[in-house]
Amino acid sequence: MFPPVIGKRIQAQTAVIGERVILEAEIVGNPEPTVTWYKNDVLIRSSPEVKIRAHGDSHSIVFEKGKKP
Repeated sequence: MFPPVIGKRIQAQTAVIGERVILEAEIVGNPEPTVTWYKNDVLIRSSPEVKIRAHGDSHSIVFEKGKKP
């Protein structure tokens, strides 16, 4: 067992309204960590405008067309 470690951190980027924004992080741990996304202390959930993805250690959130969650 070992605590979660962030291997690839989210990179700062400039977003333009109307463009897709993708934030990615690599997080490992044992047991496998549960990753949740927040904005201003409010939980972000998947929706048609926001896609939350996890594939192995890679976690991402995609904001379609630069809309706010």
